[in-house]
Parts: sequence; C-alpha cells; structure tokens
Amino acid sequence: MINLAIYAISDLHLTNEFDEMANRFGTGWREQIREAWLDHIGAEDVVLLPGDISWAKTWTHFQPDLDFIATLPGTKVLSRGNHDHYWKSKAKMEELLPAGVIALEQSSVEIADHVIVGIKGWLTPDHRFYDSQVDEKYYQRERGRLERTLEDISPSQRPIIAMTHFPPCAQPAEVGFRDLLQQYKVTHSVYGHLHGGDWVNRTEGLHKTVRYHLVSADFLQFKPKIIVA
Repeated sequence: MINLAIYAISDLHLTNEFDEMANRFGTGWREQIREAWLDHIGAEDVVLLPGDISWAKTWTHFQPDLDFIATLPGTKVLSRGNHDHYWKSKAKMEELLPAGVIALEQSSVEIADHVIVGIKGWLTPDHRFYDSQVDEKYYQRERGRLERTLEDISPSQRPIIAMTHFPPCAQPAEVGFRDLLQQYKVTHSVYGHLHGGDWVNRTEGLHKTVRYHLVSADFLQFKPKIIVA
C-alpha cells in the first residue's frame, strides 16, 4: 500500500494578470505558496484545491498558473471557485489538464482510499450578505448539484471528502449544505472563500459526524493543511 496523505489549500489566487487584486493579499504570494508546498507535500501525496485557483479570465492567461501547479509535487484535485472564470466546462478542463491534475465539477473521483466530490457551492441563507432575491436560485442549484453528486456514489464503502469553494454554512447551524453532508455520511468538508475578518464566521472542527476545514491559503499562512494522514 502506498504511504500518502491528503492535504488541502484553496484560494491560491495565482496569476499576474491582475496585480492590483493580487496585492490585496500581500507580496510574494506565489513564492510563499511554492515554498510551503515543497516543505510539506511529497510526490505520492494528494492536494485538494477547492476553488479560486487563479484570477485569470481566459485559458491563455491561466496556462502559466496551471504550469506552476503542475510542477509542484503530488496529485492535484481542483474544483471551481467564483473567480475561476477561465474554467468554462469540466469537459474542457479534462481535455487540457496535464497528467496528475484532476478537475471535479459536480463529479467525484476515487483516490487514496477515499471518494472526493467537488462543487462550487454558494452563499447560504445564514450568511450576512445572503439576498434571497438574488442568491436563492443559485443556492438551490448548488444544493441540487451536491445532492446528485453524493447520490451517484451512494452508498459509498469509502470515506467521503466534499470540496466546496463557498463555506457549507456560515455558522455551526443546521442550515446551508450541512444536512446533505450528514445525510450522505461525508467525513470531511473542505472549503475556502473566506479571507481576513471573515474568518470569524468559519465553521471548523467536528460538528456531529462531519469534520470541517477552512483551507484558504492566507488563513493557513500558505501551508497546506493535512486532512487525512
């Protein structure tokens, strides 16, 4: 049996296409990601990247960021964030991604004795910026996508890790996506999207049967978080 670990880190926000936006997160962002990655990740490990991988709006601008990711150790599993505008479809991603990089979009993959599912997610009704007139249809759409993806692998004989870019709930309450994660016996929920002052609203640690992990790069100080040893 191969000795490996599963890590996660989101919101890399790579590319120099929007320097003024990248500067929001400080200087040396890419270099810190690379150094921490090389310090923690081995060639046999798996790294989950739940969204906002790049600021790029087109594949041409994303290609250098993809090349950067591809050269780093480990198998990379990507899912989509709200800023991943270069990501036009899962089929296109699969066509263009190099070996060792996997794209999930309302889909799953079996890897390292786990089943990993990935969707984008959305703001949940308990979030302070949730506007039912704007967000309800997108929230319900993403709930449906998560449920169908989990149904497709049910009943799974392997532990399930769910990747969502948006938090599955804004607080430890029975709202958002938490009921689905519990119903389908998801073991770990990994998510990003939160930065700076929004960290106070995170859901972290074990709640009922699901262990939650905020893995935004700046929250982790660029060090990928180990999810499964």
